[in-house]
Amino acid sequence: MHSLVMHTFNSLKVGLRAEHLGLHKALCVLMGWNHVVPPDNAKGYQLLPLPDARAMKEDLILWPPLVIVHIANSEMKKDGSEHVVGNLDMDEILQGLGFSNGKMKVVNGSSTIQGTLLVKFSPTFSGLQEAERLHKYCEDNHCGRNDWLQVLSQHESQQNLSEDSDLLQADGNVKDNKKQFYGYIGIAGDLEKVDFDTKKRTLVKSRKDIEAITDGTVHGV
Repeated sequence: MHSLVMHTFNSLKVGLRAEHLGLHKALCVLMGWNHVVPPDNAKGYQLLPLPDARAMKEDLILWPPLVIVHIANSEMKKDGSEHVVGNLDMDEILQGLGFSNGKMKVVNGSSTIQGTLLVKFSPTFSGLQEAERLHKYCEDNHCGRNDWLQVLSQHESQQNLSEDSDLLQADGNVKDNKKQFYGYIGIAGDLEKVDFDTKKRTLVKSRKDIEAITDGTVHGV
């Protein structure tokens, strides 16, 4: 990987300099390295504090903005089969929480304990704000990205996630709609979680750049 980073940074191929530098930045972000520091044989650019590396990764969001939602429990039907919360159920849940501008798309889901949905927002600053509002709601209510990773980690030692309702909800109440899902705003590292069609239509943009452009527009820059 170091040799590839060195190549992308030092390449002077006519007409491809910008593309090489873009790939250099993407590789460094992927590995958690400092893309601002020129790479050299000492590999000092790889010494980036973990909080800075995390912030750099979280700055590169999927565009148009979307929130990835993981369904973490199911309901039993009268015939004994399981019903996984789908896009219509999730749409009703989110509307009840005050989120009505996103469009639902099922990525995967079956009669199992989990399913994944995408909540897509408009490719505008207001769309980004709405996605961030949903992201923050999930974080504040202990159903964000880190909480989901904790569920997955604990689930590795479980045959069935439903065997331990504490893994699903902090209060142990499986029927609480507000805790049936885990969600977070999509970043570059989440591309593998979206479906092929969405991936084709998705860009990766810097959140800071979007906010800077919007701030400049508002202030007449």
